[in-house]
Parts: sequence; C-alpha cells; structure tokens
Amino acid sequence: MRHRSAPSVTAVTLNLYHDRGDWPQRRALIVEELRKTKPDLIALQEMLQAPGLRNQAEDLAEALGHRYVFVSQDAQQLPRRYGNANLSRHPIVRHDEVPLEPRDDYRSAARVRVKLRGRMLDFVVTHLHPGETGGEIRAQQVRHLLEFTGAVEGQSAGTIVAGDFNATAGSEEPGPMHRAFADAYARLHADADFEPPTPR
Repeated sequence: MRHRSAPSVTAVTLNLYHDRGDWPQRRALIVEELRKTKPDLIALQEMLQAPGLRNQAEDLAEALGHRYVFVSQDAQQLPRRYGNANLSRHPIVRHDEVPLEPRDDYRSAARVRVKLRGRMLDFVVTHLHPGETGGEIRAQQVRHLLEFTGAVEGQSAGTIVAGDFNATAGSEEPGPMHRAFADAYARLHADADFEPPTPR
C-alpha cells in the first residue's frame, strides 16, 4: 500500500517461502526476474538463515547489488533465524523495527528510510498472522502497524507498506489500512480479480 504523498517508485513484494522446494532453482529465477524488472524497493517475507544456508536476504541483496535490512524475532546469536527483509537500490538512511502485538505471535514490521531521487521515502515490510480463524489477531496487528508507520520522527516524502497480510482484499481486518493508504496494486490493476474462485 502506498501513501498518497509518495514519489514515483517501483516496488515488489514476495513471500519467499524460505528454502522450501528447489531453492537453488527458485533463487535463480527470482534473481533473473528482479534483474530484469529493476525495482527500486523489494519487500521479502519468510526469509531464512540456517546452518548450511546463507541468510537469504544477504544473498539476494548481493546478487542484485541492493542494500538490505533483515529482521527476525529470533535472537541474533542463533544459527537459525527466520524473518523479513527490506532491499533497496537506493541509500538506506535509517532503519527500525517493532514486534507486533500480540508478542507471542512473533510477527514484526521493519522500516527503512531511503533516499530516492533526492527525496526521502519510508518503506515498511510486514507479515501478518495466517489462518482463517486469525482475523482478530490480524486486526490487532494492523492497528499496531498503523501506529508504527505514523510514529517516525522527521519529514518523509511518504510511506509504502508492503508484505504478506494473509487476508483477501475485501476482508475486514486490513480495512483501516485502506483508509490510511492508497492500494497501489488495485489502482494499477483495476480490472484484476482479487478474490480466488469459490470451490464448488
């Protein structure tokens, strides 16, 4: 989602699904496509570092020539850490993060402030609670996310929030996000079918 005052920018969000499946093959395809599309900013969810697996955020950032910030609720000294990442083709001026409520869900939001074409822009990545019965938790996380995105000090050209919300476009819990942010995908793809077909 994109704040109305943000400058023109290209952004990609992708749930990486950590190292499931054939990760080397998937990695090659991801790198190839991102090199072709050259987005300014990339929000990645379900990133992993583990024994025998290089931190995926660091790996992809290096392959693309991007700067990156990886965040995890796992302690920094642990060999296995799972989290999200912000990647940027542009200088990262500052970054911060917040664990989202409820704390026992181990979800977070991470923000980088980038200098993009002479202006400052905040780029936020998050990954909300999954599951059909998790609407109340997601709603709580959305409220906390909105507090976080409005709490930064100093002037910004705007804010982009990207990630895996684990909710359909028309569901109730992300509703407050639509009141604070413009839905960039919906505006660019007005004829898109946002809801999956109903099983018969």
